[in-house]
Amino acid sequence: MNYTIEYYDDDVITQLLAQPISLQANFISLAKRMKRYGIKMVDAVPMHYHEDVFELCFYEPKGWNRVIFMAQIDWQIVILHIVVQKTAYMPWKGKGKAAKRMKELRFG
Repeated sequence: MNYTIEYYDDDVITQLLAQPISLQANFISLAKRMKRYGIKMVDAVPMHYHEDVFELCFYEPKGWNRVIFMAQIDWQIVILHIVVQKTAYMPWKGKGKAAKRMKELRFG
């Protein structure tokens, strides 16, 4: 069975489309593998952040770092939040928003 990829809301899609084309291409490639294997892919495992929230990090030579927060619920992968920042350190604000969205999905 294949996994489906969903987006938390339209803002997440807008954020993804605002990223550089190279990141979009990388994400599309990863999304194809996630559809087959789930979040814990064979060759790339996202960092586990909080309960069922995972993060994928994309680092650029210019210093901008992009983090895509996602969760897997049964056969569905949900893209929760995208953060763009100058530092590799992820502030709790970005993580907290993803965790809050995960709780909303789980408990309504």
